[in-house]
Order: sequence, then structure tokens, then C-alpha cells
Amino acid sequence: MSWWNAFSTCWTPGRHGCVVWWDAWAVVVAATAVIATVFLGLMTLGLGLAANRASSAALGIASAEAKDREDTARNERQMLLMWIGSEITLVEEQLGDLAKRMDGPFAKALFGMEMHARMAIADGVEAIQFITTKSRDERLHVLGHPLAGRLARAIGLCDLLQGGFRQACLNTPESAADAWDKLERVLPMLRADTEFVKLACFEAAREIGIAGNPFDPATLRDGAYIAS
Repeated sequence: MSWWNAFSTCWTPGRHGCVVWWDAWAVVVAATAVIATVFLGLMTLGLGLAANRASSAALGIASAEAKDREDTARNERQMLLMWIGSEITLVEEQLGDLAKRMDGPFAKALFGMEMHARMAIADGVEAIQFITTKSRDERLHVLGHPLAGRLARAIGLCDLLQGGFRQACLNTPESAADAWDKLERVLPMLRADTEFVKLACFEAAREIGIAGNPFDPATLRDGAYIAS
């Protein structure tokens, strides 16, 4: 008996008294379905594993790229702070000297009465410059807030303060008094913002391990720069 006779004893079904053996055909169809199901299951499993490997690889690439971007942003921020740090330190010291002059005995009275006293203050105001910092103004956003915002405000306040200050001092005593009042209002905020940026420069120097310069943390005492 051939293998064909195992499930169909004659051919063609329905002719010459050939009766289909439906039970045998049902077994064949069921077996085929099982095989197809197993095959599809294996294919699905293979595709799933391949997709998982691809997802893992993509996640690894994305993580590496994100880390590279983070490192680049941090390095650029540190380099920018090192670039402007010397100037910020100088400006902070100039502002401190200006504040001392204004706090001197009878400083406001002298400013109102004597031209040389006005010109001395005007010279101090005009000496405050952010030349190096302004040359990098298109990159200041990499500092992030609030640092970038406070630095921008310090530059803006300085420009506002210097606009017309000397001319006001050369005019009437009333205009000189207005100039003094403006300086008295602006100076504390300007000093606070500059101090904030200066300390960020110190911190950046500490992060990258620079020593032997004004940003060396060893030259700090309670947050203040100690000249060596």
C-alpha cells in the first residue's frame, strides 16, 4: 500500500465510486496548519529578536550621541567661562572700588559740589568694560540660566549706567544729583550679578583642574578672590 492510500484509497474523488476519506484529509489539513503555525511562530520570534537587537543598538547609539552632546556643551560652557573670567574678575574689582568711593566720607556732598569729584566717579564708571565678554555675546546662551541672564543683565545695566553719565556730571548740580541716584540704584545689582558670574568662573576652573591662576579655588576664601 502506498503512502497515498493512507488517507485516500482512490482517485479522483467523486468519480467511479471513489469516496473521499474526510477524516484522513482532516488530519492532513490539521497537520499542515500546525506546521504553518509553528513556522510563523518561529519567524515572528526571529523578527522580534531582531527588532529587539536593533532597538538596543539604536538606544545605545542615541545614548552615546546624547552623552557626546552633553560633553560638548559642558566643554563649551567651561571654555567660555575661562575666556571671560579674567575680565569679569577685573570688572568686579572695579565695581568694588567704585562702591568704596561712593561710601567715603561726604562722598555724595563732594560729588554735588566739586567737579573733580564728579569726574573721578565718572572715570570709574567709564572704566567698567565688557569688551571680551561682548565679543562672545552670540555664545552666551550656552551658559544656561540664571547665569546667562545675570551676565546679560550686568552688561545691560553697565551700558545703561554709562549712557550720558559723564555729560550729566558736566551739567547742572541737579543733573549730577540724578546721575548719582541712578548709580546708587544700579550699582548693588550690577555688583551682585558680576559676583555671581565670577564665582561661576571659579567653579569652572575647579571642574577642569586649572591651577596657578586667579580662578584657582585655592585663592578663594569664603567665596572671595584672594590675590597672590
